[in-house]
Amino acid sequence: TSDMMHRHIVRLEEYVQTMGELQRLEDIEIVRQSITLEALCRQLEETGEAVCDKKGFSYEVIGNRDSGLNIDASIVMRVYENLLANAVRFAKEKIMVSAESQEGYLYLTVSDDGAGFAKKDLENATKPFYKTVRETDNEHFGMGLNICKILCEKHGGYIRLSNRDGAVVTAAFRQ
Repeated sequence: TSDMMHRHIVRLEEYVQTMGELQRLEDIEIVRQSITLEALCRQLEETGEAVCDKKGFSYEVIGNRDSGLNIDASIVMRVYENLLANAVRFAKEKIMVSAESQEGYLYLTVSDDGAGFAKKDLENATKPFYKTVRETDNEHFGMGLNICKILCEKHGGYIRLSNRDGAVVTAAFRQ
């Protein structure tokens, strides 16, 4: 009984922390700074290799690595880390990332070789507290993609979900 109560208390504390984080998202201001695509990609690669160490990780940069970006790199990395964590949970063996600067946007695409999104997931996965059709655990509150959506929108962008030999999530950030 004591162990069960402890697990429930920990879960409630995590829930309260998540709700507080949602409230703080409203207060976040985007602080744009100049950074090259190359510098950002070094961060993407280091983070990807650390987070995906037990899965195959690959990434590509589309376009000129020396091109300048005007973004809030901390927001971009926060979204990226969340997308990677999701990919690690659902990938069978590999995770692929691409970064591209085009037409005033930075596009980060994270894909995996897992089962992909069910039709219902494609429509609802960015809603708060949504858990995918395939999730059966109680470890996650279903807030990750919703947080990513909010942060992308605060940065003048959006998030798109699709399937192509697994799940594909593209986060766009206006430069």
